Amino acid sequence: MKTRVLLLALLAACGPKTTTTTVGGGGGTTGGSAGGTIGETGPANPSGARAIETPKLLAQPLPNDPMKVTIHKLSNGMTVYLAPDKEVPSFQAHVVVRAGSRHDPQQSTGLAHYLEHMVFKGSRELGTLDYAKEKPHVDRIAQLYADLRKPGTDRAKILKEIDAETQAAAQYQIPNELDQLYDQIGITGLNAFTANDATVYISNVPNNRIAQWAKVEATRYSDPVWRLFWPELEAVYEEKNRSIDNPLWRVEETFLKTLFPKHGYGWSSGIGEIEHLKSPAYQDMEAFFARYYTPQNMAIVISGDVDASILTTLEKEFGPWKKPPGPAVDPAALPQLPGRVAVDVPVPSNEGVVLGWQLVAANHPDRVALEVMDLLLLDGTSGIIQRDLLLPQKVANAGSDPELMRESGYFQLHADALAGQKHDELEKLLLALVGKLQRGEFTDTDLATAVLTREISWQMEAESNQGRVGRMHDAFINNEAWADVVARIDNMRKVTKADVMRVAKQYLNGNFVAVRKVKKDQELPKIEKPGITPVKVDPSRLSAYKKAILEIKTAPIEPVVLKEGTDYQRGKLATGPIVVAKNQRNALFTATFEFDHGSKDDKLVCLALETLPVSGAGKKTAQQVSRALHELGVRVDTVCAKDESGIVLSGIDRNFEAGMKLLEDWLASPAIDDATLKARVATTLTERANVISDPQAITFAASQFAAFGKDSEFVAVPSNKQLQAATPAQLVKSLSTFLHRKHRTSYFGPRALAAASAVAVLGDGKVAGRGKRPTKYRTANTLLITDHPMAQSHVRFYWPRKSADNAARAAGALYSEYIGPVLFQEVREARGLAYSVRGGFNPSSKKIDDAAALAYVGTQTDKTHDAIEAVLSTMKAPIDDARLKRAKDTIMENYRVGRVPPRQIPDTVYTWDDQGETTDPRAARTERALKLDKAALETWVKDALSRKVIVSVTGDRKKLDEAKLKQLAPITAAPLTQLFGY
Repeated sequence: MKTRVLLLALLAACGPKTTTTTVGGGGGTTGGSAGGTIGETGPANPSGARAIETPKLLAQPLPNDPMKVTIHKLSNGMTVYLAPDKEVPSFQAHVVVRAGSRHDPQQSTGLAHYLEHMVFKGSRELGTLDYAKEKPHVDRIAQLYADLRKPGTDRAKILKEIDAETQAAAQYQIPNELDQLYDQIGITGLNAFTANDATVYISNVPNNRIAQWAKVEATRYSDPVWRLFWPELEAVYEEKNRSIDNPLWRVEETFLKTLFPKHGYGWSSGIGEIEHLKSPAYQDMEAFFARYYTPQNMAIVISGDVDASILTTLEKEFGPWKKPPGPAVDPAALPQLPGRVAVDVPVPSNEGVVLGWQLVAANHPDRVALEVMDLLLLDGTSGIIQRDLLLPQKVANAGSDPELMRESGYFQLHADALAGQKHDELEKLLLALVGKLQRGEFTDTDLATAVLTREISWQMEAESNQGRVGRMHDAFINNEAWADVVARIDNMRKVTKADVMRVAKQYLNGNFVAVRKVKKDQELPKIEKPGITPVKVDPSRLSAYKKAILEIKTAPIEPVVLKEGTDYQRGKLATGPIVVAKNQRNALFTATFEFDHGSKDDKLVCLALETLPVSGAGKKTAQQVSRALHELGVRVDTVCAKDESGIVLSGIDRNFEAGMKLLEDWLASPAIDDATLKARVATTLTERANVISDPQAITFAASQFAAFGKDSEFVAVPSNKQLQAATPAQLVKSLSTFLHRKHRTSYFGPRALAAASAVAVLGDGKVAGRGKRPTKYRTANTLLITDHPMAQSHVRFYWPRKSADNAARAAGALYSEYIGPVLFQEVREARGLAYSVRGGFNPSSKKIDDAAALAYVGTQTDKTHDAIEAVLSTMKAPIDDARLKRAKDTIMENYRVGRVPPRQIPDTVYTWDDQGETTDPRAARTERALKLDKAALETWVKDALSRKVIVSVTGDRKKLDEAKLKQLAPITAAPLTQLFGY
């Protein structure tokens, strides 16, 4: 499947019956009714899903499996997937629970998600100084939450007592001890996510820490304690606020509620309904954990530097956890929609249409044909959508995607409107594409090429531990036989035109959802700031359990230095330098051509690069160029900014030469006529109009304007009038200059330097580059407010300084590692003021750039000043010895296990060049950071944070106290008209 960006949209056929609903911003729960149990196909369930079974065990890899996966079972019933890979001395581990937001009780939505948060709080031994003394307070908090849900209760009184009991329990608690422990022993990427059908816990583990990781992980699920529930739930509120400010999230939520009105796929919004978060179902959470967090319903999924010997450790630590399986999931219905069901969702920008149909479960026999059907529409590079809508620029954007889940699935087709384009017109365009599939208006070559494109992306996914683990955990969650996963591409090749026509007619019928994104202000919910007393955090606290884990002896991993001649090669072309790294895994290549040339040098160059993909080449039409690239298994991507631009050619290496020839011909003679340019400009103007109405884009643009002023990427652009005045001749001239400019070339693929250099020559390089421009911050001592109605305020701090020398880089790296966990602990864990908070030092990517100490917090608007005070007081507090030691341990462990992924080696080498380093600098940088003592770091921090500051605040201005903000810096309004140079 293609990767979904929260919400992609897909196709359908007209229906005889239409119902229409208008949905506001807040949303509510949807009614439910009885139906078939998980995996059963009742009369109203079209999915054809099979019952959930235990995965078939594999003691030895399948002969045709390049991942060499084996599947095992521990004595307690827990499944283990293993995919050995020696590229890095670590492994990616996912602990998967087959229970997600679909399993939320209808009266307790968001439950699976906030349980996910609570699993990070430790156990009876981890995260506490004395559990026996802590327990009565934790138990009392549980009872108080039960009382909170009773009718007629004194809510304010109960919340006040919850706060008091939280304080009483906190005297024994150690917030965030799990994260701190993992940081110290080099376990990175600690995270989790809640999906429809599963909750997944993530970590990346050095291969010398297997015993420690397994011991701690086993206690997280066998012996958890739900401590600090009160402030953590407030962090979940902040996550809810983020979703309220995200129009794509709201559209997706409405889409699923309409498509699955009587099923957990629809009634649970993932994060939860506001009324349920106000009175969380603590006892329901405990019941959920008891029911679904059982060994038989869980799997440990691992890819990386492991072998079967890890099973002994997993059995030792997880095996003793014996727990009977919970009862089957509650029944839920999947009735067909009654024809076409339309629903409107208010959005600030990006008007458009999303069409959706119910599909089948992920393990259904029709899965492969449905995926090929989707690839025919758009496979990432070409397809019917590309040819019919995107190349002729009939819409602002469009895409398709199947989402196949454990019990059912859905197919989306979406299109965003150009300025003035009607929703009905978009829907007709999308349904016309469905008709083409149903009538078989595609060729066998289209079929083969679409599958080839998927095979390329399939191989790229398998290059990383993350990609391999994702493939395995999907198989476990969706009850897919591993043999079917391994044979997926081969089975796609067997799909015929008749197969695609059949599934298109069968599933893309007249029963579908039409979500219309209508530009309109949403009504923001009113959520009051809770009376949370900050939990006192004592950094000297250390549980006996953590101490014992740290004392487990391990053999250190030796760091690896990237070496020229071994890991990469340098060369010189007529066009400039080239760096080559070998792809040892497959026959795919990526060639990148990077130019010191952007919109500040040529105001139309970015428009030219954006127009190239929809233009022809010489006598070839845009469709013919696109098809030629597609059939070669090669793609061309362009990037452009104010100072730099780039062209990326990638795909199957045997077609590298043919791809280069096509690219050169395209740049030499792009066929751009008035109609093509006019349509491209119209699309760009629509995109710009959407950006200046999108809360997330506004927040980012405001921060960039605050930091860089008129040099912001959003300001240093051609105006709308300049774009409208552009001519085809100007764009052709802009594109042709790329064949003469000096540039940097990087190549990752199966060829060595000489063979790559013989092909990767783009143009003649006769025009010298201007060199890198420095990035400079605006003059500090200013606070810029952008007023915009949002659920959250977003606050960013910049303390600029001149370019970072080695001493500043070392101190900044140590401070970043120190302050990040402290901010999380103090602002989120102890106070519940934010979901996202961070701070540290950015030395910037080039030696000539300004550097800056940084901080960010996103918080509910009425908590803005509390959050600012918490962030600043935390950053300026004296350095703590215990926390400093943890930061140094983390830096050392990360250095030992850190490896540059092969695909990233050329770019990394060029980054080091820009920083003035001629060899791998990581060893020297680590040594410098570790040599800093407490006094030296405190001196550096005091200097860094006493400099004049730039502050960016984006949010609802009338809810802010400007008298308090003025204490940070003089206030200046930064309206939208200043943020964008349109």
